[in-house]
Amino acid sequence: MLSWSILVALALLTGGGVWKSRERRRQRLRSWAAAVERCALTDVEVPRPAGPLRMTAFSGRLKVRFSEYAAYVPSARATYERHTGTRVVIESPQQEFAVHLRLETLVGNGGGVEIELGDSTFDRAFHVGGGPARAFAALDRPVRGQLVALADGRTLEVSGRFFTVELAEDHAGGAAAVPHVVARQLDLAHRLVDHTDVAERLAQNALDDACVEVRLNNLLTLAREFPDSAVTASALRTACSDPVPEIRRRAALALGDEGRPVLRALLDSEADDLCMARTVATLALELPAERTLSILERALRGRCLETARACLDVLGRRGDPTTIPVLAKVLAVELRSEIGVAAASALGSMSHPQAEEPLAKALRYESAELRIAAAQALGRVGSVAAVVPLKDCAANDKRDRELERAVRQAISEIQSRATGASPGQVSLTGSETGQLSIPEGTSGRVSLDDSRDET
Repeated sequence: MLSWSILVALALLTGGGVWKSRERRRQRLRSWAAAVERCALTDVEVPRPAGPLRMTAFSGRLKVRFSEYAAYVPSARATYERHTGTRVVIESPQQEFAVHLRLETLVGNGGGVEIELGDSTFDRAFHVGGGPARAFAALDRPVRGQLVALADGRTLEVSGRFFTVELAEDHAGGAAAVPHVVARQLDLAHRLVDHTDVAERLAQNALDDACVEVRLNNLLTLAREFPDSAVTASALRTACSDPVPEIRRRAALALGDEGRPVLRALLDSEADDLCMARTVATLALELPAERTLSILERALRGRCLETARACLDVLGRRGDPTTIPVLAKVLAVELRSEIGVAAASALGSMSHPQAEEPLAKALRYESAELRIAAAQALGRVGSVAAVVPLKDCAANDKRDRELERAVRQAISEIQSRATGASPGQVSLTGSETGQLSIPEGTSGRVSLDDSRDET
């Protein structure tokens, strides 16, 4: 039953003629009284008959304020309509709420830094601010679901010590929805000022949330904000068994040496291309050449290009000459993809004479990107014998200024290594644009005599 004080206030206000629509006023006050009863609010301060329509009450330490509001909103006929309703403000006197929330539809360009949780439905609905650790900890799956439901057809904002919801009388159930909305708002308010340890909540979310991106973001935030906590170490070890390979990878990385076996096991898993590529790059020179070649072969068969590129980079940095035939084969086969360019770059990192021949052949391939990559690689590993193929390559395509620059740079690098070389090297003269010539009877030095400005 409603308290006598509220009933008296209702009687006074509904009979006083203060408002134009007595029925609307009566419904609003009854909805407030019903909310007080449903939520077991205490210390109710009823409205004064001659004053503005306001009411306050308490739910534990949280203060609840009811008031009416009026707003003018654009209508379909390019005019403004007056909407009235109830505004419920819950105040936390002793502690700020864990997050700052606003509807995305009400946030302009100056909304500030936004925290993306990884839940697409929630992230589309809300602009989240505040400290990432507290935000991720507080916004678990039940809270996110309740906030999305609460914001349906209503205005909602959480900022500092205040949690505000506006319920228009002609939307989302009108005055009759007030008790239900206030009950949900209060439940959320208590959750958002929960004193539970932040690290523990992050760990729980990292292991339990159904959304993969949310689990990962909680785990990364936990590792970053609480690196020395026992809770963090336990959560990371548990996450190494997560069904999602990327979560296992990130957990293993955070564990350092302890997580190395997990990373090695990922190489035999069904991880996605990007996850596998990052794992290969992390392990890099720890991998035997045979293992890297095996992963490369599997990646090429499955067209996992990121993984293939990572393997080629590792093989190039390893510099094992026994892998040159494989790199040369990849270069010859992958004529129209970025994998061919990566193979050329890997051969250029070999610093071995056997890498020169396949690169020189690549100068005749149709792909301009591949020719440029081969020229750049020859600049790193090419001998004097590579100068003529480089010259022919540039002469066959004089319109490609990027290729011309790559050839000029490659010849310059070869010259810097071939001090005292025999005659027959190359000069670039200014007699014709980009023309390459081989002077006879010279000491073998490369001349770059060109007064044109590079663009």
